[in-house]
Amino acid sequence: MTTSESPAPALLADTVRRSVSALRDSAPGGAAGSWANETRESVIASLDAAIQELTVYRGQVLLAHREQGRWASVRDRDFADWRSRKTGTGRGSAVGDVQLAQGLAEMPAVAEAVERGELNLEHARTLTRLRDKASTEVQAALDAGGLDDLVTRATRGQLSAPELAKQARAWSATIDSAAAQAEFDAARRRRSLTMRKHAGGVAGEFFLDAVAGEELRTALEAIVGRPAADDDRTREQRMADALTTMAGRTLQVGSALVGAQVRPHLSLIVTEETWVGVLARRRRFEACPDQPRPAWPQVPPAQLEDGTVVPLGELERLMCDSEFTRMVMNAKGVPLDVGRTQRTYTKELRRAIMTRDRRCQWPGCRLRASWSEVHHITWFSRGGSTSLTEGICLCSYHHHLVHQIDVRITPRPDGFDFHRPNGTHIGTTFRDTEGTRLPDPSTVPHQLADRSVGRAELSRPSGSERSAKSEVTVPPTPARTTGQRAGSSGAPAPTRSPGTAPATLWGSEPPF
Repeated sequence: MTTSESPAPALLADTVRRSVSALRDSAPGGAAGSWANETRESVIASLDAAIQELTVYRGQVLLAHREQGRWASVRDRDFADWRSRKTGTGRGSAVGDVQLAQGLAEMPAVAEAVERGELNLEHARTLTRLRDKASTEVQAALDAGGLDDLVTRATRGQLSAPELAKQARAWSATIDSAAAQAEFDAARRRRSLTMRKHAGGVAGEFFLDAVAGEELRTALEAIVGRPAADDDRTREQRMADALTTMAGRTLQVGSALVGAQVRPHLSLIVTEETWVGVLARRRRFEACPDQPRPAWPQVPPAQLEDGTVVPLGELERLMCDSEFTRMVMNAKGVPLDVGRTQRTYTKELRRAIMTRDRRCQWPGCRLRASWSEVHHITWFSRGGSTSLTEGICLCSYHHHLVHQIDVRITPRPDGFDFHRPNGTHIGTTFRDTEGTRLPDPSTVPHQLADRSVGRAELSRPSGSERSAKSEVTVPPTPARTTGQRAGSSGAPAPTRSPGTAPATLWGSEPPF
């Protein structure tokens, strides 16, 4: 009979350790290069699963040991100190181990998904951090089903941990807009830039809020452009040169345009409900300026193209000091066709496709759209048009691959199908329109029906001459659906219809 004092658990753990030693002796990792490719992949998958299971098990034992309290000594302030001293990994690592174990204990749905292999430990850490930092309202929403929704979204959409973190922050900001604004304000208060002489040059570091950081990155990339064939600078060197160019141009003429065809801009993804809510709040305040400011509406936050949450207060600031340009989009978030007027995708047309796709659309590739190229689905040399319906974001590598093997790309309402010329199915890509732009409709009141939407581009001056732009894309609010997205069969890609009726334009003013 095994009791709490029985050595059986220790013997079992020692057996696991000896099994690992036997594996290393019998199949040295240094010799893995001689194994078959399938063998290496199988071993890696098995080791990943074992490490994950052992980490979950270790966390359960750690929590039990902490609760017993027999670890305490005069040398340790708390359990994290004891753990750090025993492992020698440092207090930060020890705190992370305990927090992960606590999170799995408090979120059984996450623990079960990890045990089934549907989520990994990084997903669990992401949700643990969300719960630890959440306000009372967000924690209540998590307990009321929000956590299950996030787990389902991560498993069904096969989201990476960073992608899950972005969706979780957007969901949290929808539940508690005030907390999201407070978090943004706290980050902004930390803004700083330091410069110092170092190694014959100047070194420094800076911290900016998410919106200001995206403005800086966008401005620098607008100057960097595409390197010439004989340009052997690294990307870091070209970005440093762009910063110098921007500073020099500002000193000379007060502008950072340097002849760029498209003025630097930011793209914000905003739902119609959010746009209406922010404007309605502003009108209520203007009608009664002596009263306290109205509470922020419980609507989805704005997002940058990469999914970074932009709280409502920052969105209102961008909306206030801007010049509007609108582009109509249909109910699937796809802008209108502009016809066969040019060969290359430039200016607003390119920005529209990048905002729609948001990343390289090759199955499994996650390179952001701003670093990708726009490919003609029906090649221009084969009669394809330079239009939004014929454009797709592909990174340079996959763009070349499409042309090398003549990949057939078939647009879907929510993504693209990829086939080889012989009809072999390569994969299906789904655009991130459902998860990253909108939270679960069941957690947000007054969701709007599916409808055509608009796009507002906000040009924001800075001082007398400001070159940065902010662009607000208003996607549709999708109607609720049940079940998973339909997959694609391995059948050859169907023939595209040469003509597609464009969506209907609004009148001179948006419907809100």
